[in-house]
Amino acid sequence: MSKNLAPPHPLGYPPRPRKDSNQSRDSNSTGTSVLKPGMSHNLGLPQLLGYPPSISEPIDLEKPLESTTGSIEGKTILITGGASGIGYASASHLYKLGGYIVLGDINEEKGLQAAKEIEAEDGGKGKGKIVFFKCDISSYESQANWFLFALEWSPTKQINCVFINAAAPEVGVLLEDVDFVPGQPPPPPNLTTFNTNFAGTFYTIRLAHHYLRHNGDGDGKNAPDRHILLMGSFASFLSSPFVPLYSSAKHGLLGLFASIRVTSLGYDRVRINLISPYFVKTPFMPASVRLLLAGQAMISMDEMALCVVRMVGDESIRGRMLAVGPEGWQEDVEVGGEAEEWETFGRRAVGALNAKWKAQTLWSRWGSVAGDVVRILAGMTAVGVAAKVGGWRAAPPK
Repeated sequence: MSKNLAPPHPLGYPPRPRKDSNQSRDSNSTGTSVLKPGMSHNLGLPQLLGYPPSISEPIDLEKPLESTTGSIEGKTILITGGASGIGYASASHLYKLGGYIVLGDINEEKGLQAAKEIEAEDGGKGKGKIVFFKCDISSYESQANWFLFALEWSPTKQINCVFINAAAPEVGVLLEDVDFVPGQPPPPPNLTTFNTNFAGTFYTIRLAHHYLRHNGDGDGKNAPDRHILLMGSFASFLSSPFVPLYSSAKHGLLGLFASIRVTSLGYDRVRINLISPYFVKTPFMPASVRLLLAGQAMISMDEMALCVVRMVGDESIRGRMLAVGPEGWQEDVEVGGEAEEWETFGRRAVGALNAKWKAQTLWSRWGSVAGDVVRILAGMTAVGVAAKVGGWRAAPPK
């Protein structure tokens, strides 16, 4: 099911005809893959396995959010990257709904402050509980200690949900122009982004699945919830030429999700879901990207947090991916199809919001751009002034 329009890609794909969801692939006279209307498609059917009954029907986005939040009370929920951005916003909502929240982040100072601020929102009088424990997602040992702490701290002595949200932006240049020196190869690439966003997620999934698998009675109807929620991106299925390391990690995450959602549900009753958002207004976004997107609609952190609340609270959602765009646009997207089908979805999603952008009046469009640019530059100037007054200095190059 879908709501409203789909978001644009900042690089601007060429417009393509909008397609119906009930379509299948075929080939035209040029040999390229096309979709024919009026036919069923195989998108979402894992090869050789068929459609596993353990995976739920598409997410019912018309279902009132309030009807899903009751189950959150008393759940122990772990959140990586919980000190700021989407992790912080999600923790705030889940805490208010009675969740037992364990924040994990490499930034200890911000993490402790985040837990303190969220707890202060209701004066510490609510049913929720929150705590912070330093965690470096790129280290298996650090993550293992975080899980052990969470299990011991949890009032129920069990873990119900792990929201794998932490990520690193693009670091380094994969195709860096290095001087040619005969007999000397170029230095290895900086894999900080890939190792954090992909290998680090492997660590979290392994640990989460281990503790969720042993969480209470797995056979009874009233067994406790076992849930892994992954944070993907539109970069999981669209080309992102300027951030190849980030994009390849997110592409890999989509493949990982498509592979393990079947066996995890079938054997261990661990439901795994994925949220793939368009650009979100977070501190994670560098000024250069904000300038590129000036005037374009982006997702607020509060909007993202409510999507997380739905996925955590509605225990009927199993093995689904939710694509999220700005201004309330959401769509359940099947996984398991072929590249052409992903490209078709991506072009349709991008084209819709690009069309909306073009439909704005000239004054409205460029007024919005100008306003965003002024705010971004003002913020950058304020940081520069503060640095000068405070005597800050950039770290020397290594």
